[in-house]
Amino acid sequence: HPTCLDMLIESLGATKVEYYGKTKCCGASLGITKEEVMLELSKNILLNAKNAGANCIITPCPLCHFNLDARQKDIESKFDVEINLPVLHFTQLIGLAFGIKPKALGLQRNCVPTKNILSPPAEV
Repeated sequence: HPTCLDMLIESLGATKVEYYGKTKCCGASLGITKEEVMLELSKNILLNAKNAGANCIITPCPLCHFNLDARQKDIESKFDVEINLPVLHFTQLIGLAFGIKPKALGLQRNCVPTKNILSPPAEV
């Protein structure tokens, strides 16, 4: 059970949330060749995190960030669910913890709005 990301999250002052599938693959580049598989895997991660009480997902993987954030509307539409769970790349969390302004971190470019997670402590 990988714990480095959890340790990083907690050392930055956020609260980790345990949920099933937390370390599972989102389908990565399967979005190109097997989109259905990627959408299903990503949906499971997002819903498990949301149902466990997370107010965002932090990921070190650029493909997870893309699939869980940019494809979230596709997932909601395909599976008729409402998720609305912000996804941050771990470098964005580090920047926030160090006091860097959200705009400088590109948070306005995230597909799912991040405004609701910007007041500490963030639960991830």
